[in-house]
Amino acid sequence: MTTLARHGEGRDLVARTLSHLIGEERFRRYFGDRDSIQCEGERVRVLAGSDFQAEMLSRRFGDALQEAARADGRARRVTVEVRPRERAEPELAAPAEAPRPAPPRAASRGAAGGRRRSLEGFVVGESNRLAYTAAVRLAEEGAGSALSPLFFHGPCGTGKTHLLEGLARRVRERRPGARVRYTTGESFTNRFVRAVRENTIAAFHAEHRKLDLLCVDDVHFLASKSATQAELLHTLNELSLAGAPIAMASDAHPSVISSFSQELVSRFMAGMVVKVEAPDAELRRRLAVAFAARHGLTLDEEGAALVARHASGSVREIEGALVRVQAVSSFFGGEANGVVSLATIRRALELGAPSRSGEPVRVERIVEAAASRLGVDVSDVLGRSRHRRVVAARSIAALLARRHTTLSYPELAVKLGRPNHSSVVTACQRLGRQLEADGSIALSPGEPPVALSDLVALIESDVQR
Repeated sequence: MTTLARHGEGRDLVARTLSHLIGEERFRRYFGDRDSIQCEGERVRVLAGSDFQAEMLSRRFGDALQEAARADGRARRVTVEVRPRERAEPELAAPAEAPRPAPPRAASRGAAGGRRRSLEGFVVGESNRLAYTAAVRLAEEGAGSALSPLFFHGPCGTGKTHLLEGLARRVRERRPGARVRYTTGESFTNRFVRAVRENTIAAFHAEHRKLDLLCVDDVHFLASKSATQAELLHTLNELSLAGAPIAMASDAHPSVISSFSQELVSRFMAGMVVKVEAPDAELRRRLAVAFAARHGLTLDEEGAALVARHASGSVREIEGALVRVQAVSSFFGGEANGVVSLATIRRALELGAPSRSGEPVRVERIVEAAASRLGVDVSDVLGRSRHRRVVAARSIAALLARRHTTLSYPELAVKLGRPNHSSVVTACQRLGRQLEADGSIALSPGEPPVALSDLVALIESDVQR
């Protein structure tokens, strides 16, 4: 029997066993056909289309692959690898593209998801201007830049990944043939561990130490991983000696990342460390306009301001808000002369109408109305009292604040004196279920219960006067 025939039989047996273990449908979805499985002596190789897919297959089906590889009683070793012809830099993710002058109507979100993040598409404001300028300079100066290593840090959803991917893309565009790698702390760790396990460390070094630009996102993932930290330190030292620029990002300043070696922290801080702040109101408004254009929507000034007030956290929260606006607009209509109406935005973001006077409703006004109607003090509502009337006033105030203001749950928790936002979420959900069930509430022992919907309507009426 030829080697090729034996390979085919071994592959078929492994494939059949794996299909039986994980189900035929999942096998077809994740492994395609049997050509992705190869048997070579005491080794089973699974070929994936990308590093991401390889890591996912290892994580999700590692045990099943090991069992399938031993189907004929042989102790085969399983490796999941990227097909050599496809071992290219991963495509970069979708950008937060800024609208261009007089653009055609933007594509749907699905189509937009294929675009890459670029520095040209980065929306700049006071909170991220320094970080953006540093990324542009590093791309222009290249080898020997005094900014390297450039280290971005700040909260999630502030644009750090966009800056790294935009930097990598610009270097590729301006220097065709440049060896550029964008990776994450998790991917770097997984590939290093795999290289050690499979005795391919030389190839790993070639991939990461012979570059014209290295970008590492989510560096904090390496916390407490001493061996991987040592490997990253050697990699950064090699690149620095060669003059290759380096850019990194983390959710915390290098000096406060827990469980990092002092040598690595020192290397991080040898260049420029820049904090990327959460977007201010003006930048959130501009981001709302930009993201709306990505989703084929047009916002006027008032609509953009409403989205910016509601999504007061990260950039991702703003984009999530626009996804909901797009969905509501497509399902129910809601555009006038091509501009998304305020009513549509309010419906998408689950915001109530303004008060009858036309002025925005303040949380303080809602708390006062609830306390007055239930005969308790405002200080008790904002305090820790667990009296039935106080708890009822507090819960109704939370529910009405969600209806009639643009504040998020964390912001409402602060306004209502709660230690965390989960208590506000729980109160709103519980009260909402009671209202749907047309329930009643007993405010004091011995008193007859009152209809909850009537009580909420009375307080809501007081608020809107």
